[in-house]
Amino acid sequence: MKQRDFGWLAELKAPVLTDSVLLSHCNTSHDAILLTWNQRRVKYSQADAAAMLEMPKSHLSNILSGQKYLPDDLRVPFMWLCGSLALRQFEDKQMADLGIDMELMEAERKLSELKARRAA
Repeated sequence: MKQRDFGWLAELKAPVLTDSVLLSHCNTSHDAILLTWNQRRVKYSQADAAAMLEMPKSHLSNILSGQKYLPDDLRVPFMWLCGSLALRQFEDKQMADLGIDMELMEAERKLSELKARRAA
């Protein structure tokens, strides 16, 4: 995966949480992507947003129409571009619904790293 330089991120305000009522209408990650897109603070055109995300306009169009997936390395820049954390909130809710404790997973990851360092 190539490293991208999104210098424009520094010029934007941090994305904000989405109202839980709006989020409750999301049944799929595609719904959450559309909610994130529709909440964008600056109404960038698809062409401008695609250029900022360094992808072809047709690819962004396909993502917004549900024909393609938003690449993992573009999820955070996409949320910053839109100014909305709806996609992240939806994903967090999915994990919670599955009974996955993200804080526990993070603590276990850190513990594994510490054990590996100690063994080295």
